[in-house]
Amino acid sequence: MAPRFSSLLAAALVSLPGAAAWWADGHMLTAKIAYDQLSPTTKAVCDQLVGVLATDYPTSPDFVTAAVWADDLKSLGVNQWNNDHFIDLPVVKGAYWWDLPAVGNTTNNPWAITQAVITLTTPQATDLDRAMQLRFILHFVGDLHQPLHAATMFSTEFSRGDYGGNSYKIAGVNESNLHSLWDSGIEQWSTDLDRPLNATGEEWLSSWETTIVTAYPQASFANELDITNVWQWGVDSNAIAADWVYTAPQAPTPIPESYINASQAKCQQLVALGGYRLAQLLESLFNPSSPFYGVYAKAAIAAVEEATAKDGPQVAHARALRGGRN
Repeated sequence: MAPRFSSLLAAALVSLPGAAAWWADGHMLTAKIAYDQLSPTTKAVCDQLVGVLATDYPTSPDFVTAAVWADDLKSLGVNQWNNDHFIDLPVVKGAYWWDLPAVGNTTNNPWAITQAVITLTTPQATDLDRAMQLRFILHFVGDLHQPLHAATMFSTEFSRGDYGGNSYKIAGVNESNLHSLWDSGIEQWSTDLDRPLNATGEEWLSSWETTIVTAYPQASFANELDITNVWQWGVDSNAIAADWVYTAPQAPTPIPESYINASQAKCQQLVALGGYRLAQLLESLFNPSSPFYGVYAKAAIAAVEEATAKDGPQVAHARALRGGRN
């Protein structure tokens, strides 16, 4: 029987019609791509762990919808994990004369992923602990592949940062800021599918999955899939933000069609990569026959040891440049 640690929160969730967090469709696409790459062994473990919280959270009863659970918590006012959705790696544009805020080694997205990996491979962890951490991994890996979850831009205009593009105003599209535009997959994934998924939602996801994996098959990411350091994933996402995302003009200049078209394709590519990496990570945790078995756990332990050795009172933790943005 599933532990009933969150019945009141679950009831609140059910009472919020259409409650959904940012880019829920994009998170579910990432998870669906991952799930369809998994071995039967890994699927069985994941299905069992997702099921632990399925009764308490009826809008996320399966692997794909569980990828939205971490945002559902925020919509319910459960904010203790807000900083795990992003890492504020700086992007500097133009002249900048102030000190950049320090990015600490803990309390950020890559740290949260490594902690989840460690919990999922710890024999003493309860099913509830493991169930929660699996759901966080399903979401946080997707977050890290949205470039503005790994960047905040500093400039003369944004001397304290633009909060991951939330203060970067844009025009000519439905969204009012750059972060929201990228959260929506450049307006490709704003459907806000009903959850639990119905036949229409399943069909929508399957159609998009076919489009994405056809355009960006797993074999096209050989180099990227060799990278098992999740902090490096963040660095790479930050580079995309610096070199690509922030080429968008600020309002009142409209976003040009060329930017929209190219960025829609980039979002598809990043969702594909996030899905393939998520599948590889889960195989490394749950499938002893996987060539990656144990790799991510070993990397996580090493990263935590390095991070905690370097983190000290002189290093500001990356937790409060903003109050838990999406």
